[in-house]
Amino acid sequence: RLTVRYVGRGNHSQDVGAARTNWPCPHQCFVYYFEVTIIDSGSRGSIAVGLADGEFELNRQPGWEPNSYGYHGHDGQRYFDSERGEQYGQSFGAGDTIGCGLLTDRREIFFTRNGSLVGVAFSDIKSTLYPTVGLHSPGEKVAFNLGATSFVFDIDAFAHSQREARLSQIVDTPLPEVDLESLVKAYLLHNN
Repeated sequence: RLTVRYVGRGNHSQDVGAARTNWPCPHQCFVYYFEVTIIDSGSRGSIAVGLADGEFELNRQPGWEPNSYGYHGHDGQRYFDSERGEQYGQSFGAGDTIGCGLLTDRREIFFTRNGSLVGVAFSDIKSTLYPTVGLHSPGEKVAFNLGATSFVFDIDAFAHSQREARLSQIVDTPLPEVDLESLVKAYLLHNN
């Protein structure tokens, strides 16, 4: 159940076949990540990898609807809430592995391509999101890796570097000046 093939015609923008997981990205982990390997890019290579909320219609590409985010293979653009994309990365097709991750503390979505970080694509994400892939041309076929096998991208090293950067940022943040006498006085007045 981790392989998806598009059997439609892909003649118009509502003729998309999207697949979404049953479980959302957990909020408790530091980083959530999955990968999609493109087995066959079909006739046009109109595959999109991303995240979408639970209300996302499964006949649209991720990124075309509100609260959905996608990296599209045919043009390498990122999409959010529109059928108009923005330049982001390289296009992708058969043989490529596209990863999608969510840095939960910063609420940022990033993508990888064949084990290399493409970069942060979206920031200030507020929705509960699900791994999603959209297929839009005859013959497209992809396989999900939700962590059952090793990822192409070294997610452990990435998570470690992100934790270290976050810790460094916390340590380097100066503490405000505190008037200890006023603090003690306020505490004593409050607790009497």
